[in-house]
Formats: sequence, C-alpha cells, structure tokens
Amino acid sequence: MKKLNRLALSTALLSAMATSNVMAGPYGYDLHNVLAPVSASMAGTSIAKPMDNVSAVFGNPATLSEFRGTEFTFGATYYKDEAQLDHDGSVTGGAFSNRNNNEGYIVPQVAVTQDLRGLGLPATLGAGLTATSGIGVEYREEPNSLGLGAEYINIGANLGLSWDLTDNLTLGTAATLNYSMLDLGLAAAGAQTHDIAVKGSLGLTYALPHATQVGLFYHTELRQNFDDIVQISDSGTGDLQDDGVTVIANDGRYRNLIIEQPRTLGVGISNESMMDGNLYLAADIMYKNWANAEFWQDLYKDQWIFSMGAQMTNGPWEYRAG
Repeated sequence: MKKLNRLALSTALLSAMATSNVMAGPYGYDLHNVLAPVSASMAGTSIAKPMDNVSAVFGNPATLSEFRGTEFTFGATYYKDEAQLDHDGSVTGGAFSNRNNNEGYIVPQVAVTQDLRGLGLPATLGAGLTATSGIGVEYREEPNSLGLGAEYINIGANLGLSWDLTDNLTLGTAATLNYSMLDLGLAAAGAQTHDIAVKGSLGLTYALPHATQVGLFYHTELRQNFDDIVQISDSGTGDLQDDGVTVIANDGRYRNLIIEQPRTLGVGISNESMMDGNLYLAADIMYKNWANAEFWQDLYKDQWIFSMGAQMTNGPWEYRAG
C-alpha cells in the first residue's frame, strides 16, 4: 500500500517540474506573479515597481503605494501543466508512457487598491484573490495507470497595507488567508482533503535618483495540514517518517499529510529613465528555501531565480517582453 501512496504523491509532483502554456513558467509549482495581468508578459518581474495591482497585492506589499486613487482589476488566466509520465510497471503491474490529460485551469486575477492620501494618511490598502500555486495531472485514460491522477490547488485571499515613511522609503505588510485542496486520486489509497492556512509578507521600496527604484520582500512559509488524506496499512498512532515525508497519525487507517510552501526572499530594481520615460526595465532575484519546506525538501534544492522584463510605451500601445 505504501508503494501506491508514494506513486500517487510522486505523480502530483511531476507537473511541478514541468513547463506550462503561459508566457512564463512557475518556479516549481509556485506561480508567484507569473500569471498576473501584466507581470505575466515580463517573466513575473514586479518586486521594485509592478505594472498591475495584482502583482503588488501578492508580491511586494510596499509597492501598493505605486497605485493612487482607486484601482480595480478583474480578470483570469488560462494555465495548463504539460507533463509526461513514463512508468516501468514496477508498481502498477504494467508499463506505460502517457501525457497529462488534465484540461487546465482558469486562474482568477482579482485585486483592488485604495489610496488613503485623501484622508491624510500616506498609505494604500490592497486586497485580492488569485491562485498562489498549484499543479494537476490526470492519466486515467491509460489502463495501466490504475486511474492515476492528482491535484494540488492553493487559492489565496490577500489583505495588504503600504505606508510612506519618507518621500523615498515605503514599507508594506500583507497577510494571506490560503484555501488549499489536495486530491491524490489513486483508487482507495488517497482522498480529497482541504485545509486553511495563513502566511505573511513584509516589503520595502526605496526611490533612487534617475527614475530608479529598488524593492525587497520576505514571504513566510505556508504550512498546510491535510487531515486523513493517505490510507496506510499500519496501525497505531504517532508520527510516521516515510521517505522524508511527514505523515501524522490519527488512527490505524488514515494519516495526515503536511505540505509547506517555501519561505521566499526577493530583491528587485526598476528604471524608467530611458526613451523619455517610455522604456521600463526591471530585474528581480528571488531565493526560495525548498530545503526547509516540508514534503518538498526531498524533491527540490534551494532555488535562485533571476528574471528580467521590459515594457516600451508608444502612444496608446505598450509592448512587453521578459
């Protein structure tokens, strides 16, 4: 039974390492602004000065101050994992090779920002809703897969505040209320379970001369405990460490599963001094601490991510690349 459990979990991880049919691929299974309305076309660059308020709400909360007045964004992005599973038949009893048949997802991109300077406060409030991370694969059309499939989806509701300490320095903080769904989808070995968890983020921006701005943020880890998700053949209680995966016992039949999204540190820079301010350039560096993220620590190493983006404005037209 444990072999079947590990096969279901491993299947869910496959698409985390796969590319996606969007303009920029996620970092592992973490989406991190690569599906946001504008940042998607600039490789997710958004730490110093984002071009859309969804990226501010879910990225560096200090950048909320870039949005004045009231701004509302409502949209969606199509996202689909591309994953190829090659299995030698050692677990299911029959070898197979098949592509992911999952039809993909419509990811909401919703945010609202409200400038409070009209009330005499040097601050901006922001709130939003989007999928912060997710993967999904399905191989049920392959008989030898035994109906194999899995989904892991995280929907985050964010509330953030930025505050201008000086004309150049802004601080920001945000809280994420995260709703997660994990479906292991292997016959009798796993179930569909939900969890609610909270994480926080801190950020700052500093305006330099020559239309240059730098930004820095820190996102805490997000710890999720999926109750009674894995069926095992053991009996008894207590913690079970199985191949580095923490599984907490409730009774003799089912176990809880803990999954953590990694803590993330990011720094970015943007510049708008060229071409009379019509050329926007941005570069981000992020560090994702996968080695200390429960469940993922045996799959991923700590990750450094480098991204660059550009936007050129020509009258009513804007051209982007990343």
